[in-house]
Amino acid sequence: MVWEPFAQLLGIVLPLVVVPLTVMLFYLRAVREHQTVKHREIGRMMESCRQEMSELRRTVSLIERDFATKEEWLRESMLARQTMERLTENLARAQAEIEHARDGRPRCDRAIEAMTALASRLAFNASNPPGSDRGRIESSAEDREG
Repeated sequence: MVWEPFAQLLGIVLPLVVVPLTVMLFYLRAVREHQTVKHREIGRMMESCRQEMSELRRTVSLIERDFATKEEWLRESMLARQTMERLTENLARAQAEIEHARDGRPRCDRAIEAMTALASRLAFNASNPPGSDRGRIESSAEDREG
């Protein structure tokens, strides 16, 4: 019979071919299952990331902006600097006025004394009728003292 040598050959080759093919088949099936599981996990992770990103965007849009841009920061710092310069100028002006008031106090006292003397002279002249000798004598004496 012709099929006997073929069956013997098949009996010898079959275990040599089937066993490695079976191992490869199981290996490839395991790889495919592993890839499917990983693909699902990555898909879930990506969906979770998308949800988290949308939640983060929503939250950030609700929060007021706490940080200034560089231009805003420069503008605010220049405004603060100008305010400080104005305060410094006002302080220097106030100090100068205080010092001037201290130095000018004797002059003010002299001016007040002169005004008081003039007012008293005018009051004296108003109380004495014109042409009175007493008013002329005292006013001329006060003029010599001033």
